[in-house]
Order: sequence, then structure tokens, then C-alpha cells
Amino acid sequence: MNLITSIPAKVSRPLPDGTEVGDTWTELCIAKWHQAGFKVHSLNSPAEIDAIQARFPHVTFHPAKRDARAEMGKPLVYLRDMLEVVAAQDGDYVAVTNADVLLLLDDFASLGALRPDGMAYSTRVDVDDFNMSNPVVHGGVDFVLFHKSWVAETECPDFVFGTPWWDYWLPMATMGTGRTVTRLEKSGVPIIAHLRHAERWDYTQFAANYHVFMRSLAKLDAFSVPAMAEIAQSFSALIRKTSPVIDLAPPAG
Repeated sequence: MNLITSIPAKVSRPLPDGTEVGDTWTELCIAKWHQAGFKVHSLNSPAEIDAIQARFPHVTFHPAKRDARAEMGKPLVYLRDMLEVVAAQDGDYVAVTNADVLLLLDDFASLGALRPDGMAYSTRVDVDDFNMSNPVVHGGVDFVLFHKSWVAETECPDFVFGTPWWDYWLPMATMGTGRTVTRLEKSGVPIIAHLRHAERWDYTQFAANYHVFMRSLAKLDAFSVPAMAEIAQSFSALIRKTSPVIDLAPPAG
């Protein structure tokens, strides 16, 4: 199976004691993907490829035809372009993942043999170090696996890879086309780990991607009734959580 990501030219991951382990962590992540049976691909700007290709000889790098430098200030790539690249490879099943997540499976054959009917995904465990200290489950979707035919059947918005909302869009868009979405865990725990680091969100980008996300979902009409009910419950919870209370009970006494 093929796996695609976008490996940054420079990764900073300081441990709590200040030790910089960005390159070591990235190399370990790639090694685990290979161990799981994936052929690893990375979409990058040509300049980034020139800078990092020699460091990762077992990764197939693809030059991006465009990047988000003007928009984001650095040559991030687009999710749509990543999907097109990986769907063009041999094999039926593909994975998309962030470059800094580590597979936690011991039995990698179980992942390599997986053939989801729709899409399978994993959230992640945030940890402090290589010993997996202070694990906390995070709700982001950092790994997805699906049949590549889904790419041609689904219109992908222009999300910049690594910015907010792209990860939620993948399983939601799958559900919106009537396919099944399953979650990958081992003994109740996500199958990937991520070194904890400071959040780097741009909230202007967060808001812009939210609108892209909602417009895209509005075009999908194959959500199941249980899925629609869950969406309705989510809106109900949101309204309740963000609404100030006016208590109409008469004053005591």
C-alpha cells in the first residue's frame, strides 16, 4: 500500500528538557511506516526536495506543481494535490498522514492487511518523549486509509495540508458519500503517537477553512440517518454550551 505525507525541510521537536529530536523523531516515523508495509511518498516544493531528499533515501518525493507560499509564508502543499499523487500509484489502498505521527502497532501485518469498505482512521496520543510519557488522546484525525477510487469520486476543497479542518473533512466527506467510516484502535487506544509541541494555528486560517469545510459538506447528500442525527445532537450541544442562561425562577424569599 502507498502512504503519502509532506515531510518538512525542518522539524523542531524539543523534549521537555530542551533536547532537540525533530530529525530523529521523523526518521523513526518513516521507519515505522515502512515496517507496516507502506511505500512512503512525500509531496514537496522542488526546493524542499533538493534540501531533504538525501536524508530520506527510502521516501519517494514528488515535486508539487504549486504551493501555499503566498498564502501561508512557507511552501506548504495542498491536500487535493497529495490525493491526486497517491491515487496515481499502483495498488488499490492508500493512506494519508501527518509527517510527525508514529505508528504504535506491534503487529504491523494487521494494518497492512486492512481493506476498509469506506475509510479507516486513527486519532492520536500526544506524548512528551520517546518513552510515551504523559499520554493524552487528542481528537484530531492524523491517519486515514481508504480505497483510492474515493479520490476520483469526491471533490476535495483546496485545503492547505497541515492547516485546520482538512483532517476532519476526510472522514466527514466519506460519510457524506454514503461510505462507512471506521476508527482504528488497539486495546482502546489510538494506533499513532505524536510528540507534544506548541500549537501553531493561525486563527484567521482556522476560520477560513471552517467556511470551506461547511460549504463542502453542504454539497454531500448521502449522510445516513444516524449520522444526521449525530450532527443534529452536536449542534444541540454547541447551542447549549455557548448560550448564557436567563433564570426565570422567582427570587428566593
